[in-house]
Amino acid sequence: MFVNVSHTVEPAGQMTAGSNATITEEMYRASLLSAVEDKIRRRLREVFDQAQVTVTILVYVIISIHGEEFSIYHKYMSGSFK
Repeated sequence: MFVNVSHTVEPAGQMTAGSNATITEEMYRASLLSAVEDKIRRRLREVFDQAQVTVTILVYVIISIHGEEFSIYHKYMSGSFK
């Protein structure tokens, strides 16, 4: 669906007597697309950040519950277990 846009604007720094520019359908669409992309990008960042916090908390919980077992496992895997 396309919107018929007929607003006129004066471009910043290019204002002269009697000049005006029309916002084209393509410009409107590009602006709308950019706004949607920005919103999706922000939302993805929020979701990613929340997931990262959740993973960090889970790691701390697992280590606090199984701390000694992990310590022995890591010593064994690194070859320093005697």
